[in-house]
Amino acid sequence: MKKLFAIILVLFTVSLLTTSCKDDDDNSNPANLIIGSWKMVSYVASECTDPADNENETCSTDCEITIFTNDTVTFEGETPQTYKIDGNKITFDGETYEFSVTETTLVISYKGVCKVVVTMKKV
Repeated sequence: MKKLFAIILVLFTVSLLTTSCKDDDDNSNPANLIIGSWKMVSYVASECTDPADNENETCSTDCEITIFTNDTVTFEGETPQTYKIDGNKITFDGETYEFSVTETTLVISYKGVCKVVVTMKKV
């Protein structure tokens, strides 16, 4: 009887662990986490070739909203466009940017004539 109970307990534990791992993987996928509405919190341009272009803006009211669906991104007041995610890179409008995303924060950055970092919060 003890052996049967131990086998059932092991089978239950294994099925519970594999089910939990599957859910965790789905929730941590950047392509899934990015879907939704995002409000711009800050815009920082630094290391500009012309130091006069360096800027640091924080938004607290009437902030721009960006909306991501499964395959499009819409910047406030603009036409939706497709995007593509590859690892920690997102491509839209012919440009590729690095990004990181959690359930509440999205950070998009790129380096051109300035290093630009845009931080957004989930709405």
